[in-house]
Amino acid sequence: MKKSRQKKLLSRYICGDARELLKYLGPNSTQLFVTSPPYFDLLNYGSDPRQIGHGYSSYEAYLQEIRSIFREAFECAKDSGALWIIIDTFKRDGVLKFLPADVARECEKGGWKCRDISIWNKGKTLPWSRKGQLRNQFEYVLFFTKSDKYKYHLDRIRDAQDLKEWWVKYPERYSPNGKAPTNIWDFPIPVQGSWTEVQLKHSCPVPPQMAERIISLCSDRGDLVADPFAGSGTALAQAHLMGRRYFGIDNQDKYRKYFYRTVLPLIAGRPSEDKKGAGPLGQSRLFSLIWKLRMLKYPYQLAQLLERNLGTTLWQGAIVDSSGDISNNAISEVPFKCTLIARRAIPKKTLALALELLAVPPLSKYGLKPSLEIISMEAAERLLKKMGKARGIYLYRGRRTYSYVQQWKKGKLPAALLAEKNFVTLSPIDVDLQIPRT
Repeated sequence: MKKSRQKKLLSRYICGDARELLKYLGPNSTQLFVTSPPYFDLLNYGSDPRQIGHGYSSYEAYLQEIRSIFREAFECAKDSGALWIIIDTFKRDGVLKFLPADVARECEKGGWKCRDISIWNKGKTLPWSRKGQLRNQFEYVLFFTKSDKYKYHLDRIRDAQDLKEWWVKYPERYSPNGKAPTNIWDFPIPVQGSWTEVQLKHSCPVPPQMAERIISLCSDRGDLVADPFAGSGTALAQAHLMGRRYFGIDNQDKYRKYFYRTVLPLIAGRPSEDKKGAGPLGQSRLFSLIWKLRMLKYPYQLAQLLERNLGTTLWQGAIVDSSGDISNNAISEVPFKCTLIARRAIPKKTLALALELLAVPPLSKYGLKPSLEIISMEAAERLLKKMGKARGIYLYRGRRTYSYVQQWKKGKLPAALLAEKNFVTLSPIDVDLQIPRT
């Protein structure tokens, strides 16, 4: 596609035919498709003969049309592009039609690669069931990509809230950006009157929060997000809120008018979810804490491994100090100073063995880049006095490297500090966490 053509693809929602995506978008133009197609002939969206599904002679004819539409979407997608489809099963003559699987097969015939399936727990359902069917409270969310080079920004949607207590004791097992969401998504469906006093006049609206997750995961600011079955246009409005361009199409002009009159202004006025500052912990604080906890635990585990390999207890403790910026959420490896304090003279092979242990699991899993040194107790005392005068020192005893037990302020470091019988970790890094009780 020529650059001049790309510049003309500004945000818009049009009344038209989803079968003509290439005509409207052109090839290799679109980063992300987020949509929910009609479920065969379950609903009549109006008298327009262009509507998909309703009035078709057979289910197979409907699937062929779906394949054609998503094949055009494939041609429009960039190599880094993705397609997300929200879809559900339905019954015909009392027999379940597994529409998600059938649509997935048609998309794969059109070139798309299926990467994952999530379950959307809608939170609300119809208040009745029928024979052979319980109340249905979930739908399927299918994730496809055009190629293996797709965008997938998992760290953007990690959750810093509701972590299990184990992250405090085992920080090396948790991402500094938080836990990845599971493939069961809890997003309440927008219902009539859920936005101020305005009714949402479409039978299958996509929750803005769910659209936000998908858009964050598979696109960047300035990218084009499209919905060939736009309906009320919540995904388009959410894309606009997040700095993306959008393109929507629907054969019902009433939905386009409703989008511009109601949905776009409403969603544009709501704050975009920001996990970096949300909740009592927040992603930014978690990021810093995970790295601090890893640095404080690292020398204790190294000492344990050395003693296990050498068969003798050599270590009084360690001095730990950060030597890099751990506030930048983009970093994947943190440099720090790790100084082991030896109780007595050490064998010559000890340092070489320590360096070998740093390069293999479990220590290689910490994501740290240590500057390792081994010093005597006398040298450690001199170093600690110098550090204490500059910043103060916190003492962590044994394996409890997530909560300091003593603190020395500037210039107050006692000479008897290293008389501790337990392994101690000494550092200007201040962490005082308790393991939550569950």
